[in-house]
Amino acid sequence: MRFPGQDEAPAPPPPRPVRNFAYRVYDKGIEHEISAQDVYFYEAGRVGFWNDDPDHPGERILVLATKAFSIREVIKR
Repeated sequence: MRFPGQDEAPAPPPPRPVRNFAYRVYDKGIEHEISAQDVYFYEAGRVGFWNDDPDHPGERILVLATKAFSIREVIKR
């Protein structure tokens, strides 16, 4: 049902912010940085960094899949 003054289609939600992560591939290794919207942890030390697909709502794009010894979120001020 449509009410007077109501838009036909609701506005899409704003995109989620991209966060910065730092990870090490092995203990005492070089720290690498990546930007992604989500990080998922899998078995055996595997991780996946994912972004939302702007062209297909509800779909995701794999940015990087790797093994990681440690992961932290980098907050830049």
